[in-house]
Amino acid sequence: MATYSWFRQQNYFYSQSGWQILTSLVSGQTLTRIRFDWSGSCSCASYDELYAAKGEMIMFGLVTTIGDGNETPPLPADDGADQAPPSQRWLWWEGRATYVDAYSQSSSGTSSLATKAPGEVPDAKAQVRAPDMPAGQSLNVWATMETDSTWPGTVTPYVQVWTSVLVRTP
Repeated sequence: MATYSWFRQQNYFYSQSGWQILTSLVSGQTLTRIRFDWSGSCSCASYDELYAAKGEMIMFGLVTTIGDGNETPPLPADDGADQAPPSQRWLWWEGRATYVDAYSQSSSGTSSLATKAPGEVPDAKAQVRAPDMPAGQSLNVWATMETDSTWPGTVTPYVQVWTSVLVRTP
């Protein structure tokens, strides 16, 4: 009889690109669903930084790869194509533009930008079955983020991610 297990975690990224493994599946297991949410923000120390980052995109994705967990997964701004479907592919891919969240009254004060979440919690009904794989390999599920190529280098985004991954074991 099949069993279902939830794998839940919270991750943070404080860089212009990053990735975190959410869970790994062995041969025969099936990724059935991912409930998640994410948000992005950043602080700007000057009006120049604020105007440079305002409206810029923070990209986020959930992607699967096959490997030992030390592989580098695709990043959403650089590589939005599926790698080797049906097992190695994007489950979710999106970008959110930043908007001014708090505006300093002085040119040397701190202002902040944030992203706006969609109206409902993102939910990916994935149905990815882990194929037969060599020993030491697994189907890895990743959360990845990256800023677009025009993001100002002096501004570091902060991205928070909450995930619940449902895995079916035969």
